[in-house]
Amino acid sequence: MKNYVGTRFVVNKAKQFNIDKNKKINTIMGKIIGIDLGTTNSCVSVFEGNEPVVIANSEGKRTTPSVVGFVKNGERKVGDPAKRQAITNPRNTVYSIKRFMGETYEQCAKETTRVPFSVVNEGGYPRVEIEGRKYTPQEISAMVLQKMKKTAEDYLGQEVTDAVITVPAYFSDSQRQATKEAGQIAGLNVRRIVNEPTAAALAYGVDKAHKDMKIAVLNIGYKDGYSRSLSKSNKLFDRIRARLHSGAGFAKSYMVIDKYKCPVVGIISMN
Repeated sequence: MKNYVGTRFVVNKAKQFNIDKNKKINTIMGKIIGIDLGTTNSCVSVFEGNEPVVIANSEGKRTTPSVVGFVKNGERKVGDPAKRQAITNPRNTVYSIKRFMGETYEQCAKETTRVPFSVVNEGGYPRVEIEGRKYTPQEISAMVLQKMKKTAEDYLGQEVTDAVITVPAYFSDSQRQATKEAGQIAGLNVRRIVNEPTAAALAYGVDKAHKDMKIAVLNIGYKDGYSRSLSKSNKLFDRIRARLHSGAGFAKSYMVIDKYKCPVVGIISMN
């Protein structure tokens, strides 16, 4: 299950973004939200005072399944309601759409065989076909983002227009662009697309600007993991990445950490 702590990291990044732009924090609280758009679960958070708050959804949970269900009467369900009806409505329930974002049909052909809903090839790109209508992966992801947006608006009592969204560090340019497009479809101005481990490291050091330090963030994800070392000095970051594959990957990661003498300060994005 996706750990919502990742969203706290990206909200800290949103805070830093506004500080860098010389804006007062109290003028943007609730305006810029942090969204962890996950393959399995998603989450949203905002700053209240100097602390990030992970917002509970309408079901009272702080993580929302990244699931969209289409029912016969034309109603659309997102999150836990969609997940609950998936067993009886598998062909019209879409999940793990993040794996199709920004990919060609050929690139995600194997994934299409692992899901019960229909994924068709249209012009070389995947489309989810539900009752004769074709949806792009961005449109499906936008439905999840709209749920996150609505959750934040209900909590804050005001409209939300801006967001920072995290993505896996291995995401390609096309996958990052697709994520941004999904945000735009959802009615959000996506200020930044931030790598998950980068957001974690930045958030860890956001209140330690007076210190020079070197830290390592371990990220264990669905397909593969990676480590990232960031040397923090006068806002200069040196990044070192090592992909992890089973036990050997972890050994490689710790070799990197040992080489740069980096203490491990966090593990994020666990599925």
